Amino acid sequence: MTPPALTAQQALHNARHSHAEGDKRLAREWAAKAAALDPALEEPWLILASIASPRASLSYLEHALQINPSSTRARQGLAWAQRRLTPPGTPPVDASAAETAPRRA
Repeated sequence: MTPPALTAQQALHNARHSHAEGDKRLAREWAAKAAALDPALEEPWLILASIASPRASLSYLEHALQINPSSTRARQGLAWAQRRLTPPGTPPVDASAAETAPRRA
């Protein structure tokens, strides 16, 4: 008898449980399985972002926003990941000021 196939929801449940237990390696494995089984799910990408390096977090969060552009959690995650990339004491970058600042020759 063949065991039932793993569903994305089961893998996601396991990822949540492993994450809550503090087992990042196992949470990453389960979240990656959930994402592979159902790439349209937002939550596996959020879990992956929460345990990844700052740069990788940005990539995972951008993927989550492609799935759900109105995701508050993914937008909050992007702000969190950006803060992780910015060294302490560095002022935030204002893109509009950088565009209008005079260029030095």
